[in-house]
Amino acid sequence: PIALNDAGATSLSFSLATAQTVVVTFSSECSGNTSGTWVVAVVVIDGSIIATGDGGFRYTRLCAGGEPQKAISRTVFSSLAAGNHTVSVVAAIEGPPFNFYNATFEKNVLVVTN
Repeated sequence: PIALNDAGATSLSFSLATAQTVVVTFSSECSGNTSGTWVVAVVVIDGSIIATGDGGFRYTRLCAGGEPQKAISRTVFSSLAAGNHTVSVVAAIEGPPFNFYNATFEKNVLVVTN
């Protein structure tokens, strides 16, 4: 999971009084060091990957290796039951080589709205 603050927290907890749809937006500045690969982001709520939003894809390409740092954003939505929930953002590498890859995320923001 991607750290969401300087203390290293990797998730955000929230509660819903009633069942409703929430919108989750993750924004960051991203850079990677290996040409020909992409860093991708997946939003996870209560342990499940959320693929609704951003065209229905399971992930969003954040930044390409070897390119300058850039601002990125991923927005998804999900219908949730009343109660407590946890959201996190997981980064992965798309495309070989999968080793010796280093990505940097700065100025991370995770927002949950209903």
